[in-house]
Amino acid sequence: MIYKVEPPQDGEYAEVCDWTIRAVVCRLPENLMEEVTHHVVGLNRATGRGRVSTAIEAFDPATMTLSTRSGRHYHLVGQPGLHVFAEYVWQYWKVVNQAAHEHDVTADYGSGIA
Repeated sequence: MIYKVEPPQDGEYAEVCDWTIRAVVCRLPENLMEEVTHHVVGLNRATGRGRVSTAIEAFDPATMTLSTRSGRHYHLVGQPGLHVFAEYVWQYWKVVNQAAHEHDVTADYGSGIA
C-alpha cells in the first residue's frame, strides 16, 4: 500500500536505511518541463515503510544528510542497499511522475557510514 507523507516539520529528519540514489528524467508539475532529478529510495527506519524523496537539492557528505525540494531532510544510515518495500514504492512513484531513463547514481553520494 502506498501512503502520502505529511509535510515536513521544521528540523525533522527521516532516517533512511537500505538506500540508493536514483536519477530520472521526469516532468515535474511545478514547472511543466522535463528535467533530470535525483531521489532517495530506501526504507524509513521509523515506520518500516519504503520511501521515495522529492528531488534532492543539497547533500552533505560529512554527515550523510540531504534536503529535498519538499523541504524534508534525510539522514542516510548505513551502507547503500536495496529493500523490497522501497523498490515497490519507487516503481509506483516512477509511473505517477512519468519518470524515464532511470540511472543509479548512488556512487556519486558516497558509500555510507559503517
